[in-house]
Amino acid sequence: LKPYIPQHASGSYAVLATMYSAMNAKYLGSEGKRLLTLTEEQLKRFAQPRCRSNLYDKRRARSRNAFACMDGLIEKKLVRKEIVRNTN
Repeated sequence: LKPYIPQHASGSYAVLATMYSAMNAKYLGSEGKRLLTLTEEQLKRFAQPRCRSNLYDKRRARSRNAFACMDGLIEKKLVRKEIVRNTN
């Protein structure tokens, strides 16, 4: 099985590098603890400096913008998407 290696500064690279940094306590939550989950907004904000494309580009269809890489990463089981509903 060939390992997946994303192209440097691609959307996939930015997302995976950001998730790795979050797991290793580079980004801390309000209580000073490492973030084990990131919202889509947090992920885009932290990943954007690592990505040559705009993760926020609303003009492109979801299947073509840099954040669309999430679908492929989920398929490869490299990230997991969870829908959290506010219970308040």
